[in-house]
Amino acid sequence: MKRAVIVGGGIAGLAAAYYLRALSQRKGVQLEVVLLEKEQRAGGCILTERAEGFVVEGGPDCLYAEKPWGLELCREIGLGDQLVEARPETRGTYILWDGQLHPLPEGFFLLVPTALSPFLRSRLLSWRAKLRVALEPLVPRRRGQGDESLASFVLRRLGREVLEKVAEPLVAGIHAAEPETMSLRATFPRFADLESRYGSLLLGLWKVRRKASPANRPYKVPFVSLRGGMGEMVEGILEHLPPESVRLGEEVL
Repeated sequence: MKRAVIVGGGIAGLAAAYYLRALSQRKGVQLEVVLLEKEQRAGGCILTERAEGFVVEGGPDCLYAEKPWGLELCREIGLGDQLVEARPETRGTYILWDGQLHPLPEGFFLLVPTALSPFLRSRLLSWRAKLRVALEPLVPRRRGQGDESLASFVLRRLGREVLEKVAEPLVAGIHAAEPETMSLRATFPRFADLESRYGSLLLGLWKVRRKASPANRPYKVPFVSLRGGMGEMVEGILEHLPPESVRLGEEVL
């Protein structure tokens, strides 16, 4: 029998263990999958607390609906009926900056504004930053096909204020990570595609949205979560893995 050892019991390691085991079963290959996690709990940065009927997330709190892989995994492990959209009356996003809560302007598509009036009225960004965003279509597209960090991309196309006041807090809620450490093509490939095809995020989104049909969108909002919190995803995967295959408190040196 062959053995596969996965180091790290975050959501990536858990998903790798689940899919490796499923693939070996489909192929009829005898494979022992062992997952090693140095902490006494699996899930990595996903940390869900449930108390008195409330769900509190200590890490990422949602899935990005336009990237189907996480949603597909939820359905495969039996959580399809637990996927929920944010309610329209509560789906606003607030960013704490300089001691004040600022609503993310209506019409923001992740990091990019798509509605002019709410963007101009927002007090989150300075007028200098708004002008910088308005000039985004004039920024030359990046040469070469290599990857870059999300931070480098946002700084280059939208400016430092958007990076610090919008990108950093938003991706912390989705990925619990810093833009400087995130691959653009792995996390937000659509932005790389928009720059490559249209030379501009603002113009590209405007053209794409004109062609898009609302009926073809499975979700009306960009973010989807689970009724019981993101921890349900961790628990669901663990239920599909043999208990002896997940070894907690095992540090790899």
